[in-house]
Amino acid sequence: MGPADGARVRAPRRGGLALAVFFLVLFAATAGRADGGQDEAGVAYDAAVHAYAAHDWRTAAREFARADELAPLPVVLGLALDAVIKTDDAVLGMTLVDRARSRSALDARMSAKVNAVAAKFERRVGVVRLVCGAEPFCELVIADRHVADTQGVRLPAGTYRAELHAHEKTETRIVRVDGGRTTNVDASTSGESSNARAGAGAVSGAAPAEASSSPGEADAAGPPDPARAGGAAGSTAAERTPPRRSGLPPACFWIAAGATALIGVAAVVSAVDLMRLHDAFAKDPSNRELSSSGNAAQARTNVLLGAFGLAAVGTAALGVWAIRWDDGGSSRTTWGMRASGAF
Repeated sequence: MGPADGARVRAPRRGGLALAVFFLVLFAATAGRADGGQDEAGVAYDAAVHAYAAHDWRTAAREFARADELAPLPVVLGLALDAVIKTDDAVLGMTLVDRARSRSALDARMSAKVNAVAAKFERRVGVVRLVCGAEPFCELVIADRHVADTQGVRLPAGTYRAELHAHEKTETRIVRVDGGRTTNVDASTSGESSNARAGAGAVSGAAPAEASSSPGEADAAGPPDPARAGGAAGSTAAERTPPRRSGLPPACFWIAAGATALIGVAAVVSAVDLMRLHDAFAKDPSNRELSSSGNAAQARTNVLLGAFGLAAVGTAALGVWAIRWDDGGSSRTTWGMRASGAF
């Protein structure tokens, strides 16, 4: 490894690092579009980040919730919880609580967020659930929300005038929603339900408006660090389980991603060692042992960089075409870092 060799070392070293960065960006961006809804989830996430930075907590909570609904990810769910607790949107807050509790076991940090949101909102909203019974079809329209059989919808506590479509006709029901409780509307009975009669005197003919929040009502904290947050989001309608698709479980992708990361770390370590040998050889060009070690380190680094590139491309392809991301509806994909750099 002579002086000319030292010059050649710099080119592969710089080119190799650039290649590694290129494949990291390619890997993250490609994996982030592994599902049809990922671009839409990324747009929602970007909107949420900008709203959070502007202290528009309501918009931030809604957009984080939407992003998590399109591409479930605990960190985004956590960001939605962080934002919603700074608003008065009790319906969205408890919808996020329901979503978080419906998923796998929560860690301590997520549990603390969920409990804090529940403590603030759960006595302010209730659930209305329609029970069709023997009816072949029934539907409840309440506060401009359409509720089908066995579905539940969260509404602020209060008394509502609702329309029940059943028995091949439409009838009016007065429904009282109690905070922290579930009200069942039974379509198999005619007239007002017991809950409805109890609240009939307070009905105003329209659903009470949901509380709103202004961007400046919360503290002045800056936007959260997505890499360190963890948290719960959602829409106000009951979640539906998407159809299952064929393919490998998501664990296969993460195993491949982990192996790719290990190869990348090994490549970086080897490159650092190559730089050390190069600097030592530049000071003692006549040292044959350093020359031999440098050539071996350069060959090893080139092999590792090539292996990392192939592994990154292969893992990204695996995530796009071979993984069943919507298994169970709660681990569809991680849309991760977008090319715009939002996350």
